[in-house]
Amino acid sequence: NNKNNNNNNNKETPPPPDTNNNEETAASPETTPTTDGSSSTAATPPRLYFDQQLAIPAALWVLSVGLFIAGGILEIVQFTSKDLTATEGCVSSYNLVTLANAMVNELGLIDNSVAWQTWVLYIVYLLLNLAFPIIVHLMQLWSLVNWKSYYQQQADSSSSSNELLLLGKLQKVSLWTSAIWCFACIEVLLIGVFAVEFKFSQLIAKLAGDSNAVFLDISSGLGAGFYLLIAYSVIAGFLQFTLRVIHPMPPSASASNAEQPSSSKDEEKETGEA
Repeated sequence: NNKNNNNNNNKETPPPPDTNNNEETAASPETTPTTDGSSSTAATPPRLYFDQQLAIPAALWVLSVGLFIAGGILEIVQFTSKDLTATEGCVSSYNLVTLANAMVNELGLIDNSVAWQTWVLYIVYLLLNLAFPIIVHLMQLWSLVNWKSYYQQQADSSSSSNELLLLGKLQKVSLWTSAIWCFACIEVLLIGVFAVEFKFSQLIAKLAGDSNAVFLDISSGLGAGFYLLIAYSVIAGFLQFTLRVIHPMPPSASASNAEQPSSSKDEEKETGEA
C-alpha cells in the first residue's frame, strides 16, 4: 500500500489550462488599417502634429495664403538702366507673374533659335511657382475641414465605419500633398532672383564690353514681394509639417521592442554556458 501511494504521488499532474492567452486576445484592442498596409491599434489612431487643435494650422494656412497673394502681386525685383545722355532711366519691375511673362515676350523671342525650350521653361515656371502652391493650399484646406469632421465622428461612437473611411482619405491626401509640396519651388526662385540681382550690373557690363560699359548706369533692387515670399516659404513649410499624419507606435510593438534586448542577452548567456 505504501508503494502504491508513493507511485501515485510521483505521477505528474497535468498543468492547468493557460487562460492568459485567451484574456490577452479578448483584451487586445481593435486594429485599423493604414494606407501603407500596416495596422494601428484603436487606442493609438493616426493624428496630426497639433492633435485636436486645428486652430493653429488654420491660422497658419490663412497667413500662408495671404503672404503668397501679397508676395505674388507686389514687386519682387526691379532693374534700372540709363546711359549718360539720358535724364531719366528705364525701370523694369517684375512680380511673380510678370517675371514669367518676360520670358516669352516679343523681345525675348527675337532671334531665339530655341524658342520651344523657352516655352517649356515658361510652362515649368508656371507649374512649380504658381500652380503647385495653389493646389497644395487647396488640398490643405480640404484636409483641415475634414479633420474637423473626423474629430466630430470620433466623438460619436455610432459612426465608426464612416470614421475609418474618412481617415483613409485623409492619409492619402496627406501623402499626395507632401509629394506635390516637394516640387513647389518658391525658395529656388528666390535664390535665383537674389543671385541675378546681386550680380546684374556686372553681368550687363561684361555683355556691353569695356568700351561701352562706361556709358551705362545699371542698378537693381529687391522689392517688398521678395521679402514677403521669404516669410511665406518659412510659414508654409511649417504648415505642411503640422498637417502630416503621424502614426504612433502601437503598445504591443513598443512592448516587443523593449523585450528584445533582454531576450538577446539571455540567448548570449545560454550560448556562453554551452
